[in-house]
Amino acid sequence: MREWYNCYHFSKATTSVYNPFSIFQYLFTKERANYWFSSGTPTFLIDLLKEKNYNLSDLNHITASASSLNSFDIDHISIVTLLYQTGYLTLESYSDATDRYKLMYPNKEVEFSLGSHLQWASE
Repeated sequence: MREWYNCYHFSKATTSVYNPFSIFQYLFTKERANYWFSSGTPTFLIDLLKEKNYNLSDLNHITASASSLNSFDIDHISIVTLLYQTGYLTLESYSDATDRYKLMYPNKEVEFSLGSHLQWASE
């Protein structure tokens, strides 16, 4: 359960948070599945990733500044910032030396779902 639904981090302290929607569904059905991803995947995000032909293998362990992650200018927002703000990436660690966050997929649910959805959508 931890590998599939845990690991959202919202601060330098990196306290892990489980996805409550997926946990509820898991406890109710007693089956591991991609509940959160299928409940509200923003079409515009998937379309943008396909349009820009963004390489998802580059997403795990990518770095970003705090100011870029907090950007709300929708006309000039980076794909990495958008993925972070929509929960497809989360904070892995922070470096005082570079003043940057390392990002990662929060869990297997998101990593597998995002990759398989983009692959399916491009076929």
